[in-house]
Amino acid sequence: AVDAAALGVARPRGVLADRIRTGLARIGIRTAAGRDAAAAVAWAVLTVLLLGVLAALVWADGTARSMSPAQGAVIAILAVAQCAPLAFRRRHPRSTLLAVSLLQAALVAVIPPHFGFWAAAPVVAAYTVGALLPPASAVRVVAAAIGIEAVGAILAATGQVRAMLVPGTVDARLSLDAVIAAASILASGLLIAAASAAVGSWVALRRRHDGDVLARAAESLEHQATLSRAAVAAERTRMARELHDVAAHHLTALVVQAGAAERLVDLDPERAKDSLRGIRLQGRETLDALRSIVGILRQAPDGEGGDAGTAPVPGLADLPGL
Repeated sequence: AVDAAALGVARPRGVLADRIRTGLARIGIRTAAGRDAAAAVAWAVLTVLLLGVLAALVWADGTARSMSPAQGAVIAILAVAQCAPLAFRRRHPRSTLLAVSLLQAALVAVIPPHFGFWAAAPVVAAYTVGALLPPASAVRVVAAAIGIEAVGAILAATGQVRAMLVPGTVDARLSLDAVIAAASILASGLLIAAASAAVGSWVALRRRHDGDVLARAAESLEHQATLSRAAVAAERTRMARELHDVAAHHLTALVVQAGAAERLVDLDPERAKDSLRGIRLQGRETLDALRSIVGILRQAPDGEGGDAGTAPVPGLADLPGL
């Protein structure tokens, strides 16, 4: 395996994502489905906090005074319910975005006029579509989601849904200001969905690029390792040939000297002893040379020593070490 950090290549996922994944694993959440469910709960909590902040702002502005308790409850329920489909966003990105858009359309139709609200769910769902689907499919799904939200914008312009939740306080007649407000909300939804999907597509493209870089780096390292192994094999072959030449040369010399010593045994015993002594010394030198070359040839390909069972048999010269 090739380490991205060792190759100097950015990892497809950041350090923060790894830490979050490690933290979830410590509490028993190790699968992708479990992580998505935990993320959906986290987004729901964040949405509740955001709703609290916005409620305080609109109350100070006076907008909330025209809202009924039923309208406020429906807004809160729809905003939190938007996060539920996020638990399935990786397995069903299309259905997730369409479900979130349907709830967003209902939310737009319920909220007071001239007031738009987008929580994290539409952003996350559109981002997931851009990251997991091909560009053409992502464009079609985002277009369908915008179409669903357009229905909510039309209902927001007519004010019919708000009239049911706040009887007698909402004018259900279509007005130019309401149409402009609904168009503005729809344009904002289009911008949010398109931008989120574009970011998701860019992140997916970057991850694929990083994966290709890692794959090419791994292939390069494997190619270098193959060349190194081939060079080592060629060197071992050359040394084996050298071993053959050394053995043939020295053994031939020993045979010649042994024949000469055999003839000198009766004629000149002293010279015969000297010749035998030379044969012994040359034989020892030959044995040392053969041991050296054979020892190198029996080493492991990675440069470490081979198994003890394949080492040359110790001789008298190795007696002190034994």
